[in-house]
Amino acid sequence: MKRFVVAMCLVVGCSGNEGKKEEAKVVEVPTQASLEGSKCLGNRIPPTNYLQETAFVAVSEDNASERAKTKAVTTLRDRICQGYRCSEIEPQITLWNTQQDAVQVCAMAVVKASAVESFNAAPRASFDSDLIQVASELEGVLLTAKKKRVSIDNVHDLGIDGGPRAEWLVDRISTAISKTNLELVRLPPDWDGLKLPKGVDAVLRGRVTRLHGRESMLEVTWNLDMGTSSSRRRR
Repeated sequence: MKRFVVAMCLVVGCSGNEGKKEEAKVVEVPTQASLEGSKCLGNRIPPTNYLQETAFVAVSEDNASERAKTKAVTTLRDRICQGYRCSEIEPQITLWNTQQDAVQVCAMAVVKASAVESFNAAPRASFDSDLIQVASELEGVLLTAKKKRVSIDNVHDLGIDGGPRAEWLVDRISTAISKTNLELVRLPPDWDGLKLPKGVDAVLRGRVTRLHGRESMLEVTWNLDMGTSSSRRRR
């Protein structure tokens, strides 16, 4: 059984079981003048080509305005990065407006949807690159053994077989393998998961686990079953 390991971001590196990406329409951002009558209560409309977070602090608290601003920025930052690469997205966050009524101070922090998209795209590209490397290693192992027909069984995702993220991972590793000289073949629908089926040289299985002490990161382990026992290798 050959073993290959890569890491991925829980939120931005992979889509699937976790939160869905927010949608944003691209329109003209309202000017500050249009907000003159805005107070903390009632309908507060954010710019629609931005993601936003509004924080509320009681006027009786010391430095209420600054606390509201800091809270809005921090909450929006943490919602996007969830503990991973936060210093990269925070400079993109700005305060859109701050208002006050008799009860509370409210501050709205915003970030361009395009900036969040770029932030999310970086680890995806890195992860795809890692999968291409995994596929290359698989190719080397199989071709050395004079084999090339490989099937993908499933991905065990945090204790559950299958699911949206598992399907996404199967699609990404399939794409990576398609760039090699290996041949992807389907498993028979009645395969019992034990002895390699006829016409299949190896079966690839995935497993997703959390990285200890880094809750925003996951580890993906790919196990290659060639029908024989062998040493494990970690990357």
